[in-house]
Amino acid sequence: MSEMPKLNLGAGYDGAPGYVRADIAGQPDITCDARALPFSDGAFSEIKAHHVLEHIERRDLVRVMNECHRVLAPEGVLDIEVPIFPSEDAMADPTHVSFFVSGTFDYFREDQPLRDLYGIQPWRIVGKERLSFNSILHVSMAKI
Repeated sequence: MSEMPKLNLGAGYDGAPGYVRADIAGQPDITCDARALPFSDGAFSEIKAHHVLEHIERRDLVRVMNECHRVLAPEGVLDIEVPIFPSEDAMADPTHVSFFVSGTFDYFREDQPLRDLYGIQPWRIVGKERLSFNSILHVSMAKI
């Protein structure tokens, strides 16, 4: 899987080497909407989604997570960073339209009983930690 491409979702101006940069703004390689990614199923070994999900309407979060699941290869990893509510990092930016707490991504786990009811694709959380004086949540999730 190390030979497969990696995706930087919501890359903006982030020029992280080794990633295809996708965003609706900035200077991406691919201009697209995270709710309908223009990539084939299983195209990427990894997706980096740092400080992008808080800019997506909460009602679209399941759709975006399912799109990430679709374009990841089996056992591919989704690497997420979001500010944690009610920190200043979460609240100060007027473009933040969704807020997250430490347990938000637990709803996407394979053993979540409401997952099927809401049409959520299964994930396995492989790492979760708080960064930057506990104001940023870093979550790594593997596609099942």
